[in-house]
Amino acid sequence: MFRYLVRTTETRLIEFGAKDNNDEKYLVQGWSGPEEEPKNHRTFRWAVGQESSLIIYLTELSPRVVRAECRPFNPAGAPDQSGDVYVNGTYLRTFAPPREGECYFELPSNVLRYGSNEIAFRWKYPREPRAYGLGGDARELTVLFYMLTVSGIESTSKKRPRDAEILVRKNEKRSMISVPPGGVVEYHFELPEMPSLRFSLFRDKPAGPNNEICVAVYDQKGRALVRTIKGSDIRQRKEFLLELGMFAAKPVKVVFSNNIENNPDFLVYWADPQILFPAAKNPPPFWEPEKASPSLKTPPYKAVESKKPNVFIYLVDALRADHMGCYGYERRTTPFVDEFSKDGLLFENCFANASWTKPAVGSLLTGLLPRRHAAQGRNSRLSADVTTISEILKSRGYATVHLTSNVYTGKDFNLDRGSDFFWLDQSGDISSRAINTRFFDVVENHPDLLRKPLFAYLHTVDPHSPYTPKAPFLEFRKEDPEREKLVYAENIYYKLSHGGVTPEDVDYIISNYDCEILENDFGFGKFIEFLKTKGLYDNSIIVFVSDHGEQFNEHGKFFHGYSIFNEEIHIPLIIKFPGHARAGTRSGLYVSQVDLLPTLLNDLGIDIPAAVDGADIRPRLAGGEPGKTIVVQEKLEGVSFLGIITPRDGLKSIAWCDDRDERDILEHNMYDLKNDFRERHDLLDGAGLFLTRAKRFRLDFWLRRLEKTGYGQIDDLDPDRLSTETKEALRALGYIK
Repeated sequence: MFRYLVRTTETRLIEFGAKDNNDEKYLVQGWSGPEEEPKNHRTFRWAVGQESSLIIYLTELSPRVVRAECRPFNPAGAPDQSGDVYVNGTYLRTFAPPREGECYFELPSNVLRYGSNEIAFRWKYPREPRAYGLGGDARELTVLFYMLTVSGIESTSKKRPRDAEILVRKNEKRSMISVPPGGVVEYHFELPEMPSLRFSLFRDKPAGPNNEICVAVYDQKGRALVRTIKGSDIRQRKEFLLELGMFAAKPVKVVFSNNIENNPDFLVYWADPQILFPAAKNPPPFWEPEKASPSLKTPPYKAVESKKPNVFIYLVDALRADHMGCYGYERRTTPFVDEFSKDGLLFENCFANASWTKPAVGSLLTGLLPRRHAAQGRNSRLSADVTTISEILKSRGYATVHLTSNVYTGKDFNLDRGSDFFWLDQSGDISSRAINTRFFDVVENHPDLLRKPLFAYLHTVDPHSPYTPKAPFLEFRKEDPEREKLVYAENIYYKLSHGGVTPEDVDYIISNYDCEILENDFGFGKFIEFLKTKGLYDNSIIVFVSDHGEQFNEHGKFFHGYSIFNEEIHIPLIIKFPGHARAGTRSGLYVSQVDLLPTLLNDLGIDIPAAVDGADIRPRLAGGEPGKTIVVQEKLEGVSFLGIITPRDGLKSIAWCDDRDERDILEHNMYDLKNDFRERHDLLDGAGLFLTRAKRFRLDFWLRRLEKTGYGQIDDLDPDRLSTETKEALRALGYIK
């Protein structure tokens, strides 16, 4: 619990120009050093832009006085600079810095919190000096700050006090942290359902009659649960329990503080904090491996004599949900899928567990997150420790067929395991036509397959790049000879690096992409027609799904596999159940690819393997809940991504991590999917320290959960052993040159 604590002491002084000034600790946004002085010798800081925010730390909620040595940037003829002061998001007063001397304002106790408090100055007149003929500085300057002191604590001295010592001590039995008077400890994390916080307190010296410590819990909206504990109640050791049901499934900040007014010898040890929550029902969540099967391999099943429903998974590679008619797209790209959706259940919020084919399909076929099935990198193969849906159904008497146009989902990478009949299209045609035609031939020429219930996985590649639609599916294609070469990846990359891609370029590329969707949709219509002709439609589970989406410069990139924004991971999912159960219905439930395997198995009456990360979708439909937390993982070419989507609040967190150490988060973002599904407004841009740290620790919380699950057995393929045919297939898809 203590690895990612934020440890600090009460704020008495902030020297904006001090050499040891810790920006991360105090200055949140809207600050800049003077350009004319070297970075190691700054004497002040500019408040810049529309808002400047800083943090002070408090261990006691008594009123404070804030004094600031500052001067406004007031060029001749300009109105006097002023602004509004907000404390923890609450308006406090108007603030007008004097031209000379100090200014001050009071902080009443009712706007303060234990731990970090954000003071925001929202300026009315940001100005660029060059607009007044004062040089070329393009920043919008407001006020020059030298020093800020917080009085009413112990001292108003301008000399920085020595930080109180806060130590982490560990032994084999427990971990604890010592917090002296004035010490503050913060910890951010995301809570599970029905949570409670358990912790122990120690003291080794007598407590005075008025000595107190405080434990406070805050959510992002500022709701608080505060527990004040008298020193005399701690005795030698005492365990405490806080029920946190009001914060269920939310990111929170826990603050432990030892009041500055306490006896200087009142040293408190905070020990063994734990988040408790009820044991999960079967199947257990993936972060509790000790309750799951010791191996990801499921035990063999006994074959059954009775006829089971057929199961067909029809996957369209690189298909974005928002480019389909049944998902609201303005172009009629998917008339046959739209008609099929009337017989099935359409999920409006389905997300891929990775943004490129191999890890995404691995999750879909195993119910495991990418790190657990191990097929994450370019050369990695599906772990021998995991079981595919083909293997499970084959052991239950199914005939299994696996047809694919993408080499990453074939034999070389173990994703064909469990298939009685496997075929990889290496013709270079790269169209759904080849896969559908092969499926028709297999069923027609192998009638023995129909003596058993049939499972078939069909992986079609169009509209995957290159975007080369064929007649007569050119309805949306824009005639533009100057841009004809932009259907190929190498030409798009070249233009990106030589002057950029214009909106007209993007429109042309999308027009070809949409035509390829139309072509695949026609193939899907032929597939459904064939099933009906053979009597395989009504008593079948039919899944229409994608492995991932595609970028079209929404966030500065094209194609897929290099980020986890929604254009890459928001995918279609439509399931037709036997007997047309739930026909023509739509669900806003948040689901992901790992949920498909347990849903199919449960519908077939087959026990769900205890080790899967997903969960059956249908019980959640009746409950009206928004869905379970969705995890998106990517580990490719030196960068590792982690995405966390929490349906309850609609927040999506993205961490860009160092591939060598996932805990080294290089960049992080947060988006409100309920109001900003296209992820245009990063909530962390200009956010306060609470939200920034809540984001960081929310991601860390899940990294630690995932660590507990372990990795699947790594089984990388030597790229030198790839056959010539495999290399050509990868080259046709643009994966290698």
